[in-house]
Amino acid sequence: MHLSTEQLESCLNIALAQDGETEWIEFKEDFHGGEELGQTISALANGACYAAQPYGYLVFGISDDREIIGSSFNFQKEKRGNSNLELWLRNAITKEAEYYVFNWERVDKKKITIFIISAAETAPVHFQSQPYIRVNSHIHLLNKYPTYAKAIWRKEMIDWSAKVCTDATIDDLDLNAIEYSKKLYAQKNPHLTKDIDSWQNITFLNKIKLTINSKITHAALILLGRPESVTLLNPCTPRITWILRDQDNNNKDYEHFEPPLLLAINQVYAKIRNLKYRYIQDESLFPQEVDQYDPYTIREALNNCIAHQDYSMGGNISIVEKEDSTLTFNNQGTFIPKSISNVIDSNSPEQVYRNRLLVEAMVNLKMIDTIGSGIRRMFTIQSARFFPLPDYDLSNNKVSVTIIGKVIDLNYAKKLATIGDLTLHDVMLLDKVQKKSKLTADDAKYLKSKGLVEGKRPNLFISSTIASATNQKAKYIKQIDLGNKHYSELVLKTLESFGASTRAQIDECIFPNLPENLDINQKTIRVKNILQQLRKKGLILNSDQRWKKV
Repeated sequence: MHLSTEQLESCLNIALAQDGETEWIEFKEDFHGGEELGQTISALANGACYAAQPYGYLVFGISDDREIIGSSFNFQKEKRGNSNLELWLRNAITKEAEYYVFNWERVDKKKITIFIISAAETAPVHFQSQPYIRVNSHIHLLNKYPTYAKAIWRKEMIDWSAKVCTDATIDDLDLNAIEYSKKLYAQKNPHLTKDIDSWQNITFLNKIKLTINSKITHAALILLGRPESVTLLNPCTPRITWILRDQDNNNKDYEHFEPPLLLAINQVYAKIRNLKYRYIQDESLFPQEVDQYDPYTIREALNNCIAHQDYSMGGNISIVEKEDSTLTFNNQGTFIPKSISNVIDSNSPEQVYRNRLLVEAMVNLKMIDTIGSGIRRMFTIQSARFFPLPDYDLSNNKVSVTIIGKVIDLNYAKKLATIGDLTLHDVMLLDKVQKKSKLTADDAKYLKSKGLVEGKRPNLFISSTIASATNQKAKYIKQIDLGNKHYSELVLKTLESFGASTRAQIDECIFPNLPENLDINQKTIRVKNILQQLRKKGLILNSDQRWKKV
């Protein structure tokens, strides 16, 4: 966005012309800190969405009584610790959020800084994983104001699952599925058991919100529809595909499961080869054997796929079972909460669902809950079993979650469990370190501040404190960087012991001593730099492609 001074003055006049500060306009005399700035940008983006305004405005250099006094604030030059404020803020705010910053000097020599903030579009703008809103001249967490949140979340989303299928009748639903749904509803509402028995099928379906005024919805056809009625949902394909693959990723078996998906869930569950996993016996900390996959985790992951699939995309829900003890669930559509961290950290219900009618029906049938604890419980169960935490891949417009049904490092898992002050957030980050997954700069800084990891991102490793507690001292020594001085001495010792050596011969001697978490390319560059430093110091020379001590 490029604006002239005249256009900036026009934006300022628009802001000043409003009847006081609003959900989408705020004035400040000067800058007071990065956290306050980040919260304000989030609040104004969300407030602009709520107020149906294209932009929010944050203006520095305006007093409380709305007098133009000027400000010395320069966003581009401001620091936060040793970091650039602008870069830090961009990393802390929702990536999709857009805002533009302009500094200019007015004719009266007073300097103004204005943030022009694009309104949130289909989801609230977050700052440090939390959305904010401006209410009565104060910034608050959006979650505390459900009326605002409901208006902002997926403001223009149409609930595909709530659409009525005009060509469908109750005869297109499976009677066995209806009877099973009555059983599930009675389990959740035992005080209604006698009433449920007396209700006609269509009355029951109206009450659990699978039909609207006795008309058959897409949600009803997905959960309760007869297999031959699937054509009524074209081009949607409400199908679950189970695939078995060997460790080389070759398909060994597969099966498709058609609606009614309510009944298909048990069929899929029975198909999964939930083998027994035997722990190494050690005192009494572990049972001798357990199921590879916890039943709740399987059902939660599968039911989430059904509830949140973007059926308009026409793809299948798939479950890939591999003989390397992994189970991967895939559904089409973006992950609405944006990140797993948002779900885990907030530990509260989502404000919006892609298929709200379908979700509400599944809640009524005790298939899922909406209190925001399902995914968190999956993480807690895996942690309590000392298994790796679930891996989520939210790329390519789909959601993929992999459950690992084995312990990767028994001693590490056991000892880690005895360190009592680790939160689930801590365990999640350490789990990423163990899996060599990417960590953000802020996450790495956090782990280092708690003394849990060492090294440089992306080559972090478990710190000596944890290594000692988990009997990984030898592994720790292999990963720690001993410094160029140490490795230079090894090079000189190698040339002294073996005489003139080729680069390949030097690499063969030095590579095993470099940190284990460096890849081949990094080790190659490291040795190259050490050789060049020694050559510049006149300690070695290269002749006929061989290195020698001087």
